[in-house]
Amino acid sequence: MDPGEHVYSLSVYAEYSQFFLGDAAFQPDIGSPAFWNPLALQRRLAVRVRGLMGCGTARYDHVPLEVDVGPQAPPLSDLDAWQHVVEASLNLSSGGLVIDGPISYQPGASFEIRLDPGLYCVRVYYGGLDVPESDHYKLVLWPASSHGPVHVIRALDDRQPFTASY
Repeated sequence: MDPGEHVYSLSVYAEYSQFFLGDAAFQPDIGSPAFWNPLALQRRLAVRVRGLMGCGTARYDHVPLEVDVGPQAPPLSDLDAWQHVVEASLNLSSGGLVIDGPISYQPGASFEIRLDPGLYCVRVYYGGLDVPESDHYKLVLWPASSHGPVHVIRALDDRQPFTASY
């Protein structure tokens, strides 16, 4: 995969101010309060069994999302346009990446990107969070060799970046 070769622009319905991304073979069970626990709310990213992620959004509506799949991590020098940036591991054992709102999320019916099966690092960029209806999001995925903890690279509230276990 060449950088930028696999770029997708979507409008995702952020039901309950969130959207999901996960493995096409993973059937989500997000009823547990542990999914959107206080730490997940703070970092704006919930991770469940490394097969599903929930990205918190600034509104309950359609939000613009760009998805970029590349061969390696993008440089950290591209952060200036973003208010909040966090990354975590996602296991795509089926090779299908499904993206949709939490109610609409349906492997086989939701938007799906076919990738090589395996483990990926996902960096989520959040922008326009302080201007009503201007929030926008970007996902960058690249192959990973091992699971890593959730890592906040840039925090909206200007706290120091932090790393947390699942």
